[in-house]
Amino acid sequence: MAHQHLEILREEGLIEFKKGITPLGIRTVVKITDKGKEITKKYLNLVKNLKL
Repeated sequence: MAHQHLEILREEGLIEFKKGITPLGIRTVVKITDKGKEITKKYLNLVKNLKL
């Protein structure tokens, strides 16, 4: 299930991810892109300015 969400974010250019094998097993490493950072900042500003 989580993989589907990561794939959608990757397709939108918001994250990059790859799977790797470690001594503890298979791990997924996720990195937010510059576009992802910008979208996140805009979202957080929007939420911050909501009047409830």
